[in-house]
Amino acid sequence: MLGLRWSDVDLKARTLTVSQSRITVDYKVYVEPPKTRNGQRTLPLDDALVAALTALRKRLARESEEAASAYEGALPALDWYSAGDKYVVVDELGTPVHPEWYSDEFGRLLTRAGLPKIRLHD
Repeated sequence: MLGLRWSDVDLKARTLTVSQSRITVDYKVYVEPPKTRNGQRTLPLDDALVAALTALRKRLARESEEAASAYEGALPALDWYSAGDKYVVVDELGTPVHPEWYSDEFGRLLTRAGLPKIRLHD
């Protein structure tokens, strides 16, 4: 999910292509291809996913407009970031979220919902 870029999403064709992942080793972020050949794939999107991604894209455009020059301002400091990549999962200033934060936030949401701890991939 964290490796997903808007260039991987085709809302008209209703597909999403998995072509890379973002992982951490000792808190350092790396962008890599999926672990297996089967990991690279194109998946169909149903009506609910197309609607959710469309709404997200609109929200990100509003956030970009509201934040003005601060939006994506932190990107040059990211040593793993390739200029021009627009990631789907970003914070309110357009910076791709750190994989460890994402996992931690998942755990916090489980706790708040009163659900048992599971791994993100479960």
